[in-house]
Amino acid sequence: QQFDVGTDPPQKDDPLPTIVEETSPDSTVKQIVEELNQQLLNQEQETDQTSPEKETPKNE
Repeated sequence: QQFDVGTDPPQKDDPLPTIVEETSPDSTVKQIVEELNQQLLNQEQETDQTSPEKETPKNE
């Protein structure tokens, strides 16, 4: 538990700032947004096709 406690505090202190500084926020945010948008579009297309199948169990 001692080494666990030692590794936890530094990660909880400032995990985002260090990561952001190293990965450059602009590019990272853009990539994340694009990925999320693509995932949302894919989910919407899938739900449109499978919407009747998903609605059937709900009605039951």
